[in-house]
Amino acid sequence: MEMKFRQQLKQTETIFTANNKSKAEAGYEKGVKAEVEAGVDKDVKAKAEAKNTSKAAMKLQSESGNIVWPKVVRKVKAADKVALKDKSANTVKLVNNAKAIHTVKLVDTANLVDATMSTNAANLACLRMPTLLGLESACKEELFELGFSEDRVKAHDGLVSLYVPRTELAETVALLNLSLRTAERVLISLVNFTCTDFTTLFNTLEDFNFEAYLDAGYFLEVVGYSHDSKLHSVPALQGLIKKAIIKRLANYSPKREEWYVDGIWQENRNIGINRLKFGLNKDEFSLDLDTSGFPLYKRGYRPLNHPAPIRETLAAAILYYAHFTQNCLEHGELLFDPVCGSGTFLIEAALLMTNTAPGIERVFSAESMQIVGKEVFTKLRAELKAKSLVYNPALKAELLAVKDRLFGADIEPKAILQAKQNATRAHVADLINFACANLHSYAKTANLPFPELDQAERVLILANPPYGERLGTEKEVKALHLAFRNLCFVQGKQAKSLEKEKKFKSTSKLKPKYRFSLITSHPALEKELGVKADKRRKLYNGMLACTLYQYFRHE
Repeated sequence: MEMKFRQQLKQTETIFTANNKSKAEAGYEKGVKAEVEAGVDKDVKAKAEAKNTSKAAMKLQSESGNIVWPKVVRKVKAADKVALKDKSANTVKLVNNAKAIHTVKLVDTANLVDATMSTNAANLACLRMPTLLGLESACKEELFELGFSEDRVKAHDGLVSLYVPRTELAETVALLNLSLRTAERVLISLVNFTCTDFTTLFNTLEDFNFEAYLDAGYFLEVVGYSHDSKLHSVPALQGLIKKAIIKRLANYSPKREEWYVDGIWQENRNIGINRLKFGLNKDEFSLDLDTSGFPLYKRGYRPLNHPAPIRETLAAAILYYAHFTQNCLEHGELLFDPVCGSGTFLIEAALLMTNTAPGIERVFSAESMQIVGKEVFTKLRAELKAKSLVYNPALKAELLAVKDRLFGADIEPKAILQAKQNATRAHVADLINFACANLHSYAKTANLPFPELDQAERVLILANPPYGERLGTEKEVKALHLAFRNLCFVQGKQAKSLEKEKKFKSTSKLKPKYRFSLITSHPALEKELGVKADKRRKLYNGMLACTLYQYFRHE
């Protein structure tokens, strides 16, 4: 079915490229006919009427100044063929005799805004921040800290949405890209609608004003997924989406005379890339414009990867969940990572502690986009550097006050060397103390590799040890957990007896001055430590399901 329709669309594109409008229309009708024969849409005439209604409604853009697009809502039945209009004048229902057709509703791109929101939804743009599963609450807290009100922030599984006035879109895109520590990307939501057939998809996209968002001449990159939907072929969806957008740009772009040459829309990857990401989940279609380029976890300070690094966004979220900044700055708590590897926890902690934006040294796609631009990024970078203890020389006294708070150790000399190089690239090398030390040795004596840690009243021990998945054998992982048990807890039952028990009561206690957080995919951690965690969080390190075990109670 899909293959036949794609072949007809390909024929349409060939005719369209030849710039023969009449033949193109004929080819398109032929494609619709193929879809009807395949059983996707049984009512071509009604579909054509719905399309015409949709195009007429798009004229509302010039009157309201808002972005409007048609959305397939549901199917209706009626005995007589009539046209009904809602009182709102925003919905048109076409009803055909004894046949079910589509209801076309005009919806703004901010259609997901809660109805209780006081600001007019038509004046809002939606920004979407994908996150690793489990990091949504940390990302929300970041947005609140940046000054966005709670009623503008919505969280879903692996996604946080923010609604802002369209007049503030450029500044917000720049601020989020530069400042967010736990989000993977910043996307501008373009369209969202229900879609069960290729005709609806093509027509709806063709009617959206992409020329207001996409830069002419840039290469158009379309990636995405389909899950549990009638349209399931990702390559077919990619091709159709790109064709619809190119047709729209060729007809309506202000620069069409420059870039629409000999019936072909020109694209040049060397000039720039328009990155579009689509999702089709249970027939709900969404299309977003990527403003980040490289994922936000690529801060730029870690080109040399440790064999099994923790993602920067996840490390930052764990620091949030451990309440690191508050305890460090207000209570003088020190941070120690006994298996620091490439130093990600410590570098992210240094950036947090010094109020340094994580994206301050990297480049983003939005800097070369017409709707955002480089100027707004340049201005914001200057403002953020002025607030950073690392970049502002006037804050040197405050910077010296937070030195000797961060400590990291690892058994591998190469790992320590990489960690120091990464810290230097992040401009925080002077804030972190590194040492090559064996956890198994100093855990037995309880003499930590830094005198400052022994003398401190409060220490947060944070670790991302080998899980036995990518690094370390099962035996090595258990030995490492036993070392953590010796280091952080007052001894209770022996670990060997605990391994045989399905249920157990915590018999060991956390040492008085310590808080301890460890992320692992190893399911028997609590038994091997002999202590039940005070709190557990389900997180993902890349695609690997893990649990963050947090210990903070001393009774």
